[in-house]
Amino acid sequence: MSDSSITPPWIRMEVVDAEAVGRFLVGLVLKPKNPRPQTVGEFKAALGAALKFNVPDDTPVDFIDTPMNRLKIRLPPQSMVEDAITRFNSGLPLSRYPMPTYMSDIMNENVTADQLFYARIGDYTTSECA
Repeated sequence: MSDSSITPPWIRMEVVDAEAVGRFLVGLVLKPKNPRPQTVGEFKAALGAALKFNVPDDTPVDFIDTPMNRLKIRLPPQSMVEDAITRFNSGLPLSRYPMPTYMSDIMNENVTADQLFYARIGDYTTSECA
């Protein structure tokens, strides 16, 4: 999903290149002394076109480190879920539902295990639920 004209308004961030995002995030995990972006603008500077944002550049970015002895479940903002429910219950076509672009590569077996590993990390760490 890379055409911003069909991006639903509740989508704040869109992964354009999940593998590149995953590689960047894995780098932050494996080299924790590397500085982490503090704002959307810094995130854009670090990742280029791999992520598209629908929020201002000065929006803060929080990274959540999850210890092995704890599960963390991210809940989306209530307004985001309500907007998504309203839009999908009003007949929004399924073609407008945001799906990761790498899914078609998997279905067509055009992805290596290495690429899939990084793409999944890039997708699931940045995706929002609605």
